[in-house]
Amino acid sequence: MAEHGTLPSRVLTDDQLRQLDALGYLHLPGLFTPSEVAQLSRVHNRLIGKIEQRRALAAGESAGAGPLLLVPDFLPFFDDDRICGLAEEIIGADSVVAPTLVRAVLQGHANGWHADGQLPALPGLKISIFLDEVGPDDGCLTVLPGSHQAQGSAAYRQAFLAGALPSDQRSVPGAVSLPSRPGDLQVFWRPLWHSTWSPPRRRRQIHVSFYGRPPYPAYDDAMWHYLLKLPGCQDLLWTAGYRLFSEHFISTAGDRRLRKVQPYLDAGFGDPRRPAPTEEQLVLSRDTV
Repeated sequence: MAEHGTLPSRVLTDDQLRQLDALGYLHLPGLFTPSEVAQLSRVHNRLIGKIEQRRALAAGESAGAGPLLLVPDFLPFFDDDRICGLAEEIIGADSVVAPTLVRAVLQGHANGWHADGQLPALPGLKISIFLDEVGPDDGCLTVLPGSHQAQGSAAYRQAFLAGALPSDQRSVPGAVSLPSRPGDLQVFWRPLWHSTWSPPRRRRQIHVSFYGRPPYPAYDDAMWHYLLKLPGCQDLLWTAGYRLFSEHFISTAGDRRLRKVQPYLDAGFGDPRRPAPTEEQLVLSRDTV
């Protein structure tokens, strides 16, 4: 990238890494400059605009477009230290991207308490870049610190299912709201319980998720790559007959980008006998609550 926000030689300090390990999340303010936010906003608006060309989004509707790996003007951000480099600092150089979870998201309603990932054998990390200012009552991330650990995450799930905790209210003991401004970045483990609360109001984010090597000695490369292959086989591009990656994504890739997708390429998801997808094959979705 031509310019950076507040970025030291390492993206994260040792203290921040310890916080992420203990609490399950980090809020990194001002990591992207106003001009970078403007670039990301143009990408986001163009992609969400493809959905609204079919029908304008109503109040309370959300929308998503992806994978952003098909979008050439997003890839310099993906390659940046603040996305791929951040994942490598946290879960290692052999971390891989979750292609279907690299998306432009427009949220138009509240999201009650939930956890994004429940597979201990496939550690997942989520990075969110905020493009709009959000507070506790209009869409910022609200988290339950420490709820990413397997035992605690399962306990919260049971409490929400049993009604011991209100899944549709922010007022859960220990909840922490993280107000954000354009250019802020939040990173958290996908099993962390989190929510957003707001009246119907459009708010824009970019989401990028990564997987790390399973923390079990019995899981060798073959088993890890098998686990990665499962969501790939269900990918809508793949089931529609396309490869997972565009020609531009592969032809312009450096070593770091290739590391982030190599297990998928090894598993045949770059099969040249299939047509390569382009931005026109983006998966566009809308959701009403």
